Amino acid sequence: MVKALEADEVWFVRIMLKMSWMYSYVTNQGVLDRIETKGHLARVLIRRQLEFLSNIMRRQDVQNLPLTGKVESN
Repeated sequence: MVKALEADEVWFVRIMLKMSWMYSYVTNQGVLDRIETKGHLARVLIRRQLEFLSNIMRRQDVQNLPLTGKVESN
């Protein structure tokens, strides 16, 4: 899945640069170098998913039940 996200990121950058996919002589790294960045979309998405998961784990609601599998009885 990470490779697919990296490919999508380069595809989006090519669209922003109005660079046709037919410019196959420009590598994906070459495209990222043109905008002076490193491909990090996958890392950002994974970090945000983990932050969201940690927020849910801190809650004591019904939303936490599928993650922990614990049911507290009163």
